Amino acid sequence: GVPACAYLQSADIFGDSASLYISIVMYVLLAFPCLMLIFPVLFFTCRQAFQLWALQRPGNLIARLYLPLFELAEGWFTPDNLQALADQHGKNFCAAGQVVLGGYHDIERALLNPQARACYLGEHPLVRSSLPRLDSTSRQVFLLMLSNKGAGGAGDHEAFRKAVEDFVVKSKGSMERRSDATAKSLLNEVRND
Repeated sequence: GVPACAYLQSADIFGDSASLYISIVMYVLLAFPCLMLIFPVLFFTCRQAFQLWALQRPGNLIARLYLPLFELAEGWFTPDNLQALADQHGKNFCAAGQVVLGGYHDIERALLNPQARACYLGEHPLVRSSLPRLDSTSRQVFLLMLSNKGAGGAGDHEAFRKAVEDFVVKSKGSMERRSDATAKSLLNEVRND
């Protein structure tokens, strides 16, 4: 099975934008007619089983061809169906080309263990070359895609998190700001709402 902390998605297969463009050309010229005939059968008969199989085999040609279609169909056209899928398949299931965790202990384990992150905003892939970089070394600074050191990252995620804690959460100014008149007023407003 897929470990709870594994978060595999279809764009991890494609990588950068050049590979994505090549994949699009491949769709149009070679596979599009067959895809359109077979995809509805997969989508309506074995949606969960196929996505689980494809996520476990990211290099497989069939997975590379069909997983983006599941991402498109479930991510863009049926975004409100997650509760219905959870009712049908249980707390953890596949949707939009990714594993969705809904069980408390599974989510806890995924959050407390090192996480491997990718170029995504929600379930939608981002173009890696368009993301912000720190300097000429191409060090990524898009915080949502920095993996933990224990999951193959370079330690940047931990460094950014520590900086936020030290300078935003635990700094002397932020500690004083929590108990000033403005903070009390805002908290009272939230309580009243």
